Amino acid sequence: ALLGTREPDTERADEALDTSLTLFRDAGDSWGEAMALVTLGRVALLTRDVRSALAHFDESLEVAKRQHDDLGEAIALHHRGWAEVLLGDFAVARHCFEQSLTLSARLRHDEGVAYGLEGLTAVAAGAGDVTRAGTLLGAANVLRERKGLYNAPSFSFHEQFVDGILAGPGADAFETARARGRQLRVDDAVAFALRHDEAVAEASVT
Repeated sequence: ALLGTREPDTERADEALDTSLTLFRDAGDSWGEAMALVTLGRVALLTRDVRSALAHFDESLEVAKRQHDDLGEAIALHHRGWAEVLLGDFAVARHCFEQSLTLSARLRHDEGVAYGLEGLTAVAAGAGDVTRAGTLLGAANVLRERKGLYNAPSFSFHEQFVDGILAGPGADAFETARARGRQLRVDDAVAFALRHDEAVAEASVT
């Protein structure tokens, strides 16, 4: 299972988050409202209630769009992408991750870029494209290392797809591609991720 086997006790977390959501709404704090909705969705993912999570992410996305908040929109889209992955709709997930990555790159938000590359890593892995998956993950890995960006293991959903590749016959090709991806500049990695063009990665490796 993509979310593991442990059922966390989240009742009190939900209660606290519902309270925070109400307070943010009462205060007219749209950013706080959008982020509370994302967090409620993350809790729903931990309990495998993916449909509920998707509803929270969609609501967060609408709040962000109303405020013309690109960062909030990128965050909601990224999480929406993972919900779609967990529901098995990789085409919709890819669209969400690409939109989120585009916004994050425009904002120069390195953490969002890393998340977007990781999301598209899972999409590529799900399609059996180990070379593309390795290239994207290598770029994400080195960006996180250089910037000191941490991602909690419970939400590193791409790792389960990576583990599947590493346990199979494509492991060597994946690792070769990951090493190449580590050499990409951030802008070139984003271009590769969005253009689906192998030549972008080939030409930009230094």
